[in-house]
Amino acid sequence: MKKIKLMLFCLFLAGRIGLGHDDLTRQIYTLSSLIKQYPDSTELYMQRAELFRLCRNFGQAFDDLAVARDLNPGMAEIDLARGRVLLDLDSLWEARYFFNTFLEKKQGQAAAALALKALVEGKLGLYVAAEADYGRAVALQPTGFPEYYLERARMLIALGSPYFAEAIAVLEEGLKQMGPVITLQIQLIDYELDQRNFEGALRRLQVILESATRKEKWLKKRGDILMQAGRLREAEKSYQDALTALQKLPPYRRTSQSVRDLEFQIKILLAQIRD
Repeated sequence: MKKIKLMLFCLFLAGRIGLGHDDLTRQIYTLSSLIKQYPDSTELYMQRAELFRLCRNFGQAFDDLAVARDLNPGMAEIDLARGRVLLDLDSLWEARYFFNTFLEKKQGQAAAALALKALVEGKLGLYVAAEADYGRAVALQPTGFPEYYLERARMLIALGSPYFAEAIAVLEEGLKQMGPVITLQIQLIDYELDQRNFEGALRRLQVILESATRKEKWLKKRGDILMQAGRLREAEKSYQDALTALQKLPPYRRTSQSVRDLEFQIKILLAQIRD
């Protein structure tokens, strides 16, 4: 019964760690009390180490992970946890070593660890390795996280213009797998603009506009792209359409600071065009 209660508490606490960190000190205190009752629990030391990491108390995190390794030397997750602490410390080569060690034990079948390893490799400038690891993470969880697609594309862009088309293909595959994720769509527009492919950017933006419930910020974005393309009259119309959309909002929305800021920006841009 005690073991069952302990397991249930660990699962509950893991959920609390993911949801918010306002009560970290209280959680650490609770775990410390439990560790006194169950001093041989690797899981409790692992969870307290994670809380110490979130508090940026890295010394105590390492201490708890050392105890966890003494209790369970073959536990692969300890290497993953050490890698996360080292990543927070910007000890990138050491972090990569522990992520590799974890993945060797798990035979590479862990998408989150692959993404963490890829993050480290990107920071180190190892773009080819990072792109490959993000690709493996995507293969393991194709509908999991848009960030994997975004970061994989970013690594390809970092390799230079010959990889631009491949980066676009990665993001389009993300849209195919995950649906119209706005972060992927926006990144595609930005990449098109980096290449001064204004028509391509406008086509991609039109897809967003057609499905958007509120269109004012996307109409403003359309005006921005048309301005960059030197198509001032079309930009003026798009900005005016954005203002019209703003004016149709309910009064309680129109008075929000974000809406007022957007309206001010649009009016400034219209004034620049009309001068």
